[in-house]
Amino acid sequence: MDGFLDASRTEAVVQGTGLIGRVWRSGVLGAEEDLNGVNDYERLAVAQSAGLRSVVAFPVVAGGEAVGVIELASARARGLQDDEVTMLVTAGVELGQFIRRTEIAQALRRSEADHRAIYERSPIGIARISSGGEILEANPALLLMLEHDEETMRASAWPDLLRAYDQAAARQHKAPFLAGISDGRSVQVRAATGAGKWLWLQLTATSIPDASGRPEHVLVMIEDVTAVRETSDKLAEALEAQRDANVNLEKIDRTKSEFLSIVSHEFRTALTGIQGFSELIRDGGLEPDEVRAYGGYIFNDAERVNRLIGDMLDLDRMESGRMSMRATDVDVNDLLMEAISRAAPSAVSVEFKSDLDPRLPVVTGDRDRLIQVISNLVNNAVKYSPEGGTVTLSSRVEGQFGLVSVSDTGIGIPQDEISHVFERFRRVRSGAAQSIPGTGLGLTIVKQIVEMHGGKIWVESAVGHGSSFHFTIPLVAEDAKTLQLRHA
Repeated sequence: MDGFLDASRTEAVVQGTGLIGRVWRSGVLGAEEDLNGVNDYERLAVAQSAGLRSVVAFPVVAGGEAVGVIELASARARGLQDDEVTMLVTAGVELGQFIRRTEIAQALRRSEADHRAIYERSPIGIARISSGGEILEANPALLLMLEHDEETMRASAWPDLLRAYDQAAARQHKAPFLAGISDGRSVQVRAATGAGKWLWLQLTATSIPDASGRPEHVLVMIEDVTAVRETSDKLAEALEAQRDANVNLEKIDRTKSEFLSIVSHEFRTALTGIQGFSELIRDGGLEPDEVRAYGGYIFNDAERVNRLIGDMLDLDRMESGRMSMRATDVDVNDLLMEAISRAAPSAVSVEFKSDLDPRLPVVTGDRDRLIQVISNLVNNAVKYSPEGGTVTLSSRVEGQFGLVSVSDTGIGIPQDEISHVFERFRRVRSGAAQSIPGTGLGLTIVKQIVEMHGGKIWVESAVGHGSSFHFTIPLVAEDAKTLQLRHA
């Protein structure tokens, strides 16, 4: 018998060959009732040596096909009864089903083991959430990410876990994740860890249905994208800053072009006047009064060039921090009257008025720079006033400051340009103002000097009704050393 068993274990079975091969191919029970009368049984010799006289083979059937064959041998020559055939066929089917169930169970255990290994070892947080919002399970990566222990996680509801900073957003996120979400949908939310650290999390959810197809729970993959989000935000800020810088560069470039155009025009106009009147004087034949008049024109144009050069040098010194202040006692009312005296001879077409507060005390400041401020404002008022207009200079005490105003009845400044009048190279571009000469540097320098004295300057204006420029200067004296150091 041992020889027969050994031969059965080692023999290679080929479908369609021999008893077992035929049963395997056909899926139908087969038998040899008496081995003494057959010649094609594959193990005939060893079977006879073992005293075997008959064999029967039946298929093990699973899923409608033979997955194995069982062979039975007997020492007696015998055939099979119908009930025996039925019993063996049934046994083959039941064995096949058992084998299939076993294979499925083994595959399921392997799958569960694989999934558990992925779940436990995944670097990404994974949470299983019930349809009611309770956290059923959280993997180690999620516990580490959110700095919670497993007990705390299980006791938490989904919105509580996220602790979203926007409660309305938290409620909005809860609904789509727990009811009718589409697989693979991702959102980013901001959440706090157990230690109070804020993170940006990317959530990708998949609904898991029950046997009826209704969502039973949700599997959520949770990834910490804080670094990516912060980098993206910084990049967006950098791009925005670059766009702003480009806009500013374009603005500076336009301003520079306008400045060069204005300055070249101013120089050319003044030099043309100087050259023209000089040629007339050189050619001779003029009356003394004409020579004096032409000489005056030449002087005025030279003064114009000198002011332009002085303005550019002042602006450069201010912007580079090289302008210093010489602090002395200054009577502001005297400066206002001096400014009128300087402007009146060449401004015969306007009327000057003054309204000075005698209570205004002597202040500490740079006299030359303050007269430069007032003279610039007065000259502008004259320049933009019509014939017969009025320029008024006033002063008064306002708390701890002296308030100085220069008003005119000129063309005024449009509201949309008032906020730009103190910008360098900026000039009013509308109406009659476009034909009035100037570089757009004067008010920029005026503002710098006023602020260097600790004051403020502003303008009130209405088109067709004139403008009023106001500036303040502190009444509390600053010693010369402090003023010098602050603006050196």
